[in-house]
Amino acid sequence: MKIKNKILSLILVLSIIFSSVPCFVYAEDLQTNESAQSENTGENTDGNTDENTAEDKSDGELNLDTFENSLIDRTLKMLEQTYKYDVEAKDVYRNALRVILAKHPEYLDDALKGIFSNLDPHSEYYTAEEYDKFIEGINNEYYGIGVIVTAVDGGLKVVRVIKNSPASGAGIKKDDLIVSVGGVNIVGMGINEAKSHIIGEQGSEVSVDLIRDGENMTFSMKRDLVNDESGFYDVIDGKIGYILLYSFEGHSSDFISEALSYFDTLGITKVIFDLRSNPGGSLAELVKIGNMLFPKGPIISFEYKDPKKNFSFDSDLENPKYDIIALINGNSASASEAFAGAVQDTNVGIAIGEQSYGKGTKQLVSRIVSGGGVRLTDSEYLTAGGRHINGVGITPDIYLKNRVVKYDRKYYAPLVHDRILSQGDTGEDVLCFKQRLDALGFFVEIPNDEFDENMYYAVKDFQQMTGLYPYGVLDFTTQLKIEEVLKQCEVEIDDQLAKAVEVFNYGSTAEYMKKYKEEN
Repeated sequence: MKIKNKILSLILVLSIIFSSVPCFVYAEDLQTNESAQSENTGENTDGNTDENTAEDKSDGELNLDTFENSLIDRTLKMLEQTYKYDVEAKDVYRNALRVILAKHPEYLDDALKGIFSNLDPHSEYYTAEEYDKFIEGINNEYYGIGVIVTAVDGGLKVVRVIKNSPASGAGIKKDDLIVSVGGVNIVGMGINEAKSHIIGEQGSEVSVDLIRDGENMTFSMKRDLVNDESGFYDVIDGKIGYILLYSFEGHSSDFISEALSYFDTLGITKVIFDLRSNPGGSLAELVKIGNMLFPKGPIISFEYKDPKKNFSFDSDLENPKYDIIALINGNSASASEAFAGAVQDTNVGIAIGEQSYGKGTKQLVSRIVSGGGVRLTDSEYLTAGGRHINGVGITPDIYLKNRVVKYDRKYYAPLVHDRILSQGDTGEDVLCFKQRLDALGFFVEIPNDEFDENMYYAVKDFQQMTGLYPYGVLDFTTQLKIEEVLKQCEVEIDDQLAKAVEVFNYGSTAEYMKKYKEEN
């Protein structure tokens, strides 16, 4: 049985706040000194957003090695070496900047961007237009294409494609590297700046250039709304709860509460939390979820420049009842790292997978008097046990990387071509194609023998991507095409999930780890 919690998200859902690149966000209006956004504490994908205003920019990066900058550096050096009186470099630069702005106030945005570009990757300045779009993104008030992305060297990497979205229909896939949007090179841009090129009016056309397996590809689609979900939950082997959580945004705590309540009716206390490629989300949601799972004590704490401001969010739960395995990978960031750290530190379970991203800072988001806004790293967070993870990440108790292998039928249920399949059908033939669609990156939850709504959309998107008539029915032509495409692919074998199931089938996480440590 599968139960979903749908949340109406407006398309794009570019990596959600806390996140990969992530950030805890606390918003405040510096003009009024009121915490206008504190109730909406969340996280937004971040990256190093360099606003490129110079005409000599290339590949999205600003060239600072100019004659003018060289002359400034030499002049400052001359002052330090020759000028009779002491002078501070910061005073020289500050005065020069003030003179320039007095004569050219239109350069204010450039000046502020320059100041923030020298800070950590998660701190940045927004123009008034950029800040408005950033806040719209937090409130999901935009139209886009339906992808979750993270900033990497070379562009934006697609972490997830939302089902039944413009991106899924056009054929964009997980792990694609987006390099250009609407003819604008986004390489070197932060996520929020790149996002401004992706979102737009509903129904407007946008082209996306990307790299897939070394091949340059272009896709065109129309921006639209998309129905996104918090994730999904299911039961494995009749006794293990499984929760895939996309982010800690929106109403994720309600979704987790619903999943745990369902497991309770079945007497299930062993739960796998799949946080792989979960970019983070709302601090408030993390704390709510933590109070359902972790024993009384800290869930997460924050360290500021002023120690008097340090604080923690605690759990009031007296008797935790769930044995937990957190699945993590290199794209698990911020809130998902805090969650996995709490699982380890409070001894309610273990983490399995790969080293996580290592984003352990919180950002203050504020509008300033110019009309623009800033996002400034104001603290680092520590796990429930007081560990710093910024730049380090969470080390899993069992390190395991999924295998990537050439497609082979031996990894899947036997191939059957006995009938045309459509929504509502069940059987081994449904399972065999559901597994193969999953291997191709289409969303089908945990593959089983039910042709459900997810499989309908997966089939429809595959048909559209491969030039077949997109009607969601798995006819013989589509069945053969799936196998034809797979034969040209490498596929990922989910050894991490298999290991988590193995642990719980053995017994408790504590019992398995005792054996594991003895053997290793």
